[in-house]
Amino acid sequence: MAETFGERLKRVSKTQKESFVVSPDDYRVGEDGLYRSERDKEAGIWATAHSTFKELLSRPDVTKAVAMVGIPGAGKSTWLASHKEEGVVYFDATMVRPKYRTRLVKIARKIGKPIEALVMKTKLDVCLKRNAARTPDRVVPEFVLRNMHRDLAESPVSRDEGFVAIVRA
Repeated sequence: MAETFGERLKRVSKTQKESFVVSPDDYRVGEDGLYRSERDKEAGIWATAHSTFKELLSRPDVTKAVAMVGIPGAGKSTWLASHKEEGVVYFDATMVRPKYRTRLVKIARKIGKPIEALVMKTKLDVCLKRNAARTPDRVVPEFVLRNMHRDLAESPVSRDEGFVAIVRA
């Protein structure tokens, strides 16, 4: 049975300031607390994350969306821990290819809310070191990080994608 919006909202990080962080990773954590990446569940995970993003962005107290962009280990979650703004829905995922970013832009446009991109410009060697220090269930294979880094370098975030602003951190 599919989760209700209320059940999905329990998985979303909510701050005291009423900002929200939606991440597909939140739907990859099993009941045992371990992270699992299962290819056959990816489409459903992304659909759930997009649906939650859309519902939160539709709230009248939400003013904009921010797409977090960067490879694993770039510092997206760490940045979010101390930089969230009131009235914002953050979508925390790697978003290294335009096809992933385009979906968020379409959702935001349809709702009539602006969307910005926050691009983490962390060097690959730093990301590799941070990745190696993760718990075993969260380590991403090195070749995947290198491919994601290449993908982002080949398809950098552009205002042509529909973002009202691009911030690099």
